[in-house]
Amino acid sequence: MINDMRKNELGTVKILSIESEDTNSNSYIINGTITLKKDLEEKEKVLFSALQPDIPFSEDGWIEPDEGDNFFRNAETSFTRSVDMNVPLAANQVEDLYFTVLGETFAYNVRTGKEIKNPDISRMPFAIDTGAEPKNQIFGGSGVDGILDVAKKCKYNVTEIYDYTSLTPEEIRHVVMPYATGGYKTLTFNIGTDQDVPADGKPYEVVVYGSDFKDLDDSGAKGTVLWKKAITKDTPFQAVKLDVSKQAGVTIFADTKIRDNGHSFDLPFLPLAVSDVTLKK
Repeated sequence: MINDMRKNELGTVKILSIESEDTNSNSYIINGTITLKKDLEEKEKVLFSALQPDIPFSEDGWIEPDEGDNFFRNAETSFTRSVDMNVPLAANQVEDLYFTVLGETFAYNVRTGKEIKNPDISRMPFAIDTGAEPKNQIFGGSGVDGILDVAKKCKYNVTEIYDYTSLTPEEIRHVVMPYATGGYKTLTFNIGTDQDVPADGKPYEVVVYGSDFKDLDDSGAKGTVLWKKAITKDTPFQAVKLDVSKQAGVTIFADTKIRDNGHSFDLPFLPLAVSDVTLKK
């Protein structure tokens, strides 16, 4: 039994319990309710992501109501969401499960039901609605060897946007990396570029926006600015600490200044890398 209730500008979500047949099963069932502040449009969905951080292994998708065909304003609606992770529970090894609903991050030890106060969500799938999709971006992980930044310091647990390909007419290059932060007070992470930087890569500004972020395509973006920094070919990793107590989510955003130039070949790009994205109560 969990009985954890969260409220934000989108609505209220209650996580009632997490079930599993036994410790040899890698299938979990999350039981809860959702009450939205507005009707869900036909094209909209309640997005969902889950992470088994010890592996790491993740999945994303959406939540459907137990009865009926939609979630409606001010109506408490129950849901049952199954999660099929990579390995079963294993004492003192793989016991943790993180997941997001309505921009709220929930993190528990599934064996005990105890809440995890400082989950590392670096590998959590991007499953909150930012109003935009990343455009032809290639996301990569650091692997067991990590990556070196321009100061030759090694960082692990990295998510990196490291390439752009096949520009099409009028297409622009925005970096969009959203993280669900609801239920927590502080977000910390490291950000910079790795050592494999092109000499002619153009500098650009990285901005962290609050949960009111909107990508405006050619006009850039808007929203509450929580932090910003210029990224150049000489930018090493920098530690960032943000107050997210009033944010259901934050988005790391950058307009790389790359535009279609009438060619299909790659354009020089400074790779943006983020590591150790951690929430704290």
